[in-house]
Amino acid sequence: MIYNKNNFSIHALCDKDRDYLGVHVTPKFTEVTNGHYLLRVSTPEIDMDDLPEAPNHPRIAVQTNAEEEACNFVIHKDSGKAIESMIPKHSFPALNSAWIGANTNKEQVEFISTDLEITNSKIIRKLEAKYCDTDRIWPDKEIKASLGFDPDLMLKLCQQLKKMDIRHIQMSIRDENTAIELTGKNNETGQDIRALLMSKKG
Repeated sequence: MIYNKNNFSIHALCDKDRDYLGVHVTPKFTEVTNGHYLLRVSTPEIDMDDLPEAPNHPRIAVQTNAEEEACNFVIHKDSGKAIESMIPKHSFPALNSAWIGANTNKEQVEFISTDLEITNSKIIRKLEAKYCDTDRIWPDKEIKASLGFDPDLMLKLCQQLKKMDIRHIQMSIRDENTAIELTGKNNETGQDIRALLMSKKG
């Protein structure tokens, strides 16, 4: 099980008032939810054989159901931040990651990272919580239209709408060749707000 910074930067979206909804870590992805949004990040495509050896810190070998269960757990958002911080920035993907060490059991998990000069190991306490079954939340209906957009432009639009005290934004998508329409209303002034964001293909 190999993870990079993207897998744990999502700690920032954890609900600060509900610790049990921390970062859900599985062998294939990490995810967070607060009941209003759900964000899932798959693990990076790195071969375990490409990982360097970390002296005195062997990797966990998932061979039994118990070992696989030990690698499916929930951690506090602060632990997610700590793991993100221990992952080095490196051009070689295998070094720009952290992996689960053998010092892992039902109560704790060991994360290991190295830049080939310094090896870091953190023991993280698992939360005594079972994460909600998010697989049942993902839509399984046929996709009618799929389009892309620039997240920076979407962020600017949403920030401006929030600045104008628009508390509810409606997003309309007509087809893959039409701009995304955002509409809202300022209840205090009665003003209607409309915005278009040009879609991007690919």
